[in-house]
Amino acid sequence: MGQQAREPLPSDRWVRGFVGDTLLVDSREQLLVWEAQLPVPRYLFRNEHLRAEHLVPTGAPEQRGYHHPNSEVTAWFDVVVGDRTIRHGAWRREGFDGWTGVTWERGALDHWYEEDVEVFEHPHDPFVHIDALPSSRLVTVRHGEVVLGESRQAIFLWETGLPRRYYVPRQDVDFDQLTRSDTESICPYKGFATEYWSVAGEPELTDIAWSYPEPFFPYRNIAGTIAFQHERLDVSVDGVPQPRTVPKQWSARSRLE
Repeated sequence: MGQQAREPLPSDRWVRGFVGDTLLVDSREQLLVWEAQLPVPRYLFRNEHLRAEHLVPTGAPEQRGYHHPNSEVTAWFDVVVGDRTIRHGAWRREGFDGWTGVTWERGALDHWYEEDVEVFEHPHDPFVHIDALPSSRLVTVRHGEVVLGESRQAIFLWETGLPRRYYVPRQDVDFDQLTRSDTESICPYKGFATEYWSVAGEPELTDIAWSYPEPFFPYRNIAGTIAFQHERLDVSVDGVPQPRTVPKQWSARSRLE
């Protein structure tokens, strides 16, 4: 699913992208752009703010992925640094003469920074707002008649474009009903979710709970809590069942945030 594209937004952040120790992008004047087919923003940089010697013209990819643009592209480039080649790592778009996009796809560039803070997955979206608020309301998470977690000390987390999440303290979660998986994920705002759980013996309930052991500031209050993907579970707040509806923008953006 797509979303309505916004107008490009000038950005004056200091943005840098590295391949190993090589500085590929060094920009203090870029455009933040959205496309109707993509759920996250990306940057366009002035051509002179990229190391042109590392851009090698190439043909269009056979298939465009999540991190590649879906709008009209006039030129594609491989990023070549030493013996490393990042296929289709940069491109130029119709209507943006003098600007170049660079991929943030995982496994491409090694590091991206906004000012002196490393940023992962995609640029921060100025239209995304997150609140993580403690609540004494009773949150109950069930699978059928089995209570997976219940607490009056949950953190309620609202994130623009995503369903409300309930982060339940570990001491209020029944881990006997859950099994650890090897799944990991990254949220550009909250950090690294390095712990995932599935409901034991239920293949359709894989990776329905996760945790950020060391969340980014200012969401450090969700450390020590477990979030549940309540689209596949029964969740009530003060005894009121919560809907399982999946918003279109959420299904486009991320499966598990």
